Amino acid sequence: FNARLAYDQFPDSVDQAFPAFAKIKKSWQGQIAPAEIIAELAPQEALVSYSFSEQQLHRFTIDKEGIHWQQNQFDSDTESNLEAFLHTLQTGGQDFDSRERVAFASQGFSLYSVLLHELPTAATNLVIIPDGKLGYLPFELLLSQPAAGSSFRQMPYLLRSHQLHYAYSGSLWYYAQRQEALETPAQLAAFAPSYESESLLSSASTEGTPLSQLVR
Repeated sequence: FNARLAYDQFPDSVDQAFPAFAKIKKSWQGQIAPAEIIAELAPQEALVSYSFSEQQLHRFTIDKEGIHWQQNQFDSDTESNLEAFLHTLQTGGQDFDSRERVAFASQGFSLYSVLLHELPTAATNLVIIPDGKLGYLPFELLLSQPAAGSSFRQMPYLLRSHQLHYAYSGSLWYYAQRQEALETPAQLAAFAPSYESESLLSSASTEGTPLSQLVR
């Protein structure tokens, strides 16, 4: 009986803990058609959704021009690059020598080439819907150009040229956008990156908390 009661009360506890989710859930009317997502996108905005299938990575990009599908190989080498890249982010790049910085730059650009190559040129505002291990990757820190000889603070991180947001699905993103349109924000929180520190992440900490604990 107690287990059943706890199960029945769980949805209410989730709604109380996450009121924004509760509002979206109330407005939920089922899966959204791609045409409705396209209508909601701004001219410079694109929704990029990923899906794994064995060693294949499927990317669906939706922008004002329509839907674009691409399939890329996601082999063991690419997965190793991803794991090494994430490990560097977790450690913060402290005390890395030039050889390790070159490896990080190579991994960051290689992942960018697999995940985000040939995006619509007008799309500078990206909504990322990751799949699998990509959910741990802060796409902002991918490198949009080769940077073998660069220091960490000089690398061409994607956040220098694009704004990125994350969503769990296209439909959830759509309902969240519609919900925000009905409400006037009461507060504004503004953040800007700093590139003064040679350490990869130390300049992006908050009250001593490493970014590796703050990023997705």
